Amino acid sequence: MPSEVASNNSLISIAIASAGSSLMDILSQQSCETTDQLNTVTAVQYLNSPVVSIESMMDTENSKLSTLFSTTGRERNSTGPLKQWLYEHQDHPYPTESEKQMLMTKTKMTSAQITIWFTNARVKMRKEHKLPVKINGKRQKKNEKDDLHELKKILDLSFSSEDETSDSTHSNDKRICIAYSCLNSEQITNLQRFAMNHSDQVALCEQVDNCTTHLIIGNEEQPLLCPLTMKLFQAIARHLFIMSYQWINECLQHNQILNEMKYEIRGDIPFGEYHDGMRKSRLAKQMKLFHNCQFFLLCDGCQDKMSKVELASLIQLCHGSILNTFPLTSSIESSMLTIVLCTDLFRFQSSNEQQLFELSRSNGVHFLGPEWILESIVQFALQPFEAYEQDF
Repeated sequence: MPSEVASNNSLISIAIASAGSSLMDILSQQSCETTDQLNTVTAVQYLNSPVVSIESMMDTENSKLSTLFSTTGRERNSTGPLKQWLYEHQDHPYPTESEKQMLMTKTKMTSAQITIWFTNARVKMRKEHKLPVKINGKRQKKNEKDDLHELKKILDLSFSSEDETSDSTHSNDKRICIAYSCLNSEQITNLQRFAMNHSDQVALCEQVDNCTTHLIIGNEEQPLLCPLTMKLFQAIARHLFIMSYQWINECLQHNQILNEMKYEIRGDIPFGEYHDGMRKSRLAKQMKLFHNCQFFLLCDGCQDKMSKVELASLIQLCHGSILNTFPLTSSIESSMLTIVLCTDLFRFQSSNEQQLFELSRSNGVHFLGPEWILESIVQFALQPFEAYEQDF
């Protein structure tokens, strides 16, 4: 079974540090005796690091590509103030416009995102019977209707002119190659039936590769929100249609290939945010997300669910470059960001090690958690650094 990343001919073998390398191993080739010496050396060479080929991932199992991720940076950066406000206003969890403006400032979220977050929070509170008794009855039913109306209204927003001019059916001259993630056995059977019904136009593939045009994703806990999986990140990086499984259901019922726009995924769980990153990517095929970024991978991957090589391949799919040496200074090009991906688990074995890292940061190098990559891809926009900065 060919791997998604193996099929991408633009990806080349990259040299990265072996997992478990200590800081002393990493920095052992660096002379640290004086500040002048530090400033003359631009990088720390990994002389003994093995070369890990992208092709070594050819045996990656399909199930691993559906592993769920739970990015934590957005939780720290965005929803903390919302949860605090909700805790303080449990008796009436409906922020006023002025309160929404205050929360927008604190969270850097849009008004629509905040409205969606509180709508979802109130739905959850109703299910758990945590709304106070005094807003039950007729008033509660009205609030439920208002919430559903607001949700529908926001889901109808953000259609581009391209979307608005599209008719209800899919163009018959376009070939469709579908990959899938988080589908159960019944849904996979229906997907196969859909492909057979339209075999002249539709093909299935188990990996996301150069031929893939659509990703069908299931396990929607809320309308048009999907789980975070490896295949999802790959599909966004490739500017594909990312579709709710509901599209397949509707196509089967109407016995035709329907236009995708109504069924396009609009955000992700677990945070319940409609950010339209998937659509932004699809409509901006010429945009190279990490074109002005260069990365050094000091981490061993991300959340124990994505290896270092897989993380590097995602970066390259988004046109970022991988550094083979530890950067002590940022790029001489002012527009280029230099980023070390790491976790805040360093244990310096000498003052020289800490001096090197502090010098690097003072020279404009950013030390971020690998979740920054995932969040930037899924929202298809470079995220603020604050919530992802790593301490050492």
